[in-house]
Amino acid sequence: MSWMGLAVSYHLLHNYEMAINVLRAYEETLSRSVGDPPDIEHSEMLLYHNMLLRESKRYQDALTHLKLIEPDVLDKGAWKELLADTLKDLGDTESARKEYGAMLQIQPENGTFLDKWLSCHTGTPLVTLLMQLRVEYPTSILIQKKCLNALSATSPEFTHELARFLSRGIEKGIPSFSTSLKSLYKDKEKSLAIETWLVNEEKRRLPESQKTTAARSLTNNTHANDTHDTVPGVIWVWYFLAQHWDRMGDLTRALEAVQRALLLAPDLCELHAAHARVLKHAGALKEAAISLEKARKLDLSDRFLNTKSAKYHLRADEAEKAEAIALEFAKGEKGQLNFVDMQCVWYATEAAKSAARSGQHGMAMKQFLTIDKVRGFFCCYNGNLRSDDERTIPYFTYNNTPFFLFSLHAVFFDLFS
Repeated sequence: MSWMGLAVSYHLLHNYEMAINVLRAYEETLSRSVGDPPDIEHSEMLLYHNMLLRESKRYQDALTHLKLIEPDVLDKGAWKELLADTLKDLGDTESARKEYGAMLQIQPENGTFLDKWLSCHTGTPLVTLLMQLRVEYPTSILIQKKCLNALSATSPEFTHELARFLSRGIEKGIPSFSTSLKSLYKDKEKSLAIETWLVNEEKRRLPESQKTTAARSLTNNTHANDTHDTVPGVIWVWYFLAQHWDRMGDLTRALEAVQRALLLAPDLCELHAAHARVLKHAGALKEAAISLEKARKLDLSDRFLNTKSAKYHLRADEAEKAEAIALEFAKGEKGQLNFVDMQCVWYATEAAKSAARSGQHGMAMKQFLTIDKVRGFFCCYNGNLRSDDERTIPYFTYNNTPFFLFSLHAVFFDLFS
């Protein structure tokens, strides 16, 4: 491990030649025979060696090295990406484009692969490329979002793609589709186009809600156990409208939309969570906590809802209720939360702020000191990395160690400069 520590040290000093020489010397000491199965540590070391060659701008050497180490590299995805990056650095954009395209076929939701594939095309309009990909990968949410961002709000293609995207979210009952459109709200015309389409869709689907209400009245089933597959589409239209008007700052209309949806599907936890979010933005923190608690109780296995409910209660200065919720999924000794062992900074921060707002300054100080203890874990981790113990480097793969140390240096520079 001292060999690797020395190589990383030279890397941090940007002395790439010495770092590469250390790795070569270390590789010569390894007793590996042809045909030996590759292991993860050796694989990562070889990729780290190649990264040093690329960072020192020795791209031809990096390409030769990549082809040489291919049989010993376990992370084939990283190897293929490095190959494409190196080909692009050498100016062979056509070969790089083919490699990125092959990776995109495997992972069409990978934004890095998509951006790199697009960067290999010069002279072709971005919209043309994205529309070509949209046809090739019709189920990729990432590519559809990119198309909507690139198209003009006044173009017929934008209206068509927006309708196609939202219709899929409504028909399949996918709550995250609304969040996927957040980037469009930077453009006022696009946000208005979203509103126009949703309002028209609401009018078109209103008969669904009337039929559903009548059916439930006949069966006395006004509180059915709704799921994403059984609720009528108009409920998701109201859900998307509530989130839309919430982002636009029209909280009154947002509340009306989500309340209409709750009347038809009171057992859908996403609706209660959206209701809580709107109430929070309206400043009704206690009511928001009550609504999110309803969502939590509808799905007690959902850690996200447990966490959110505890946070909302803390922001409503209901610390005892928040602690009771947190204890359901994170118990400490004698039923007390142990923030240090949990490394749960967000809870300690919210609890400290709540205590300060409530005038419990002693409790607030105690919580803030707890946060300091949790952050002490990070500092101890940093100390272990700098120690001479042989367990330091294996905490990370070799490729990530320099990145972590560079980031650590930036953080401490910002804190103490």
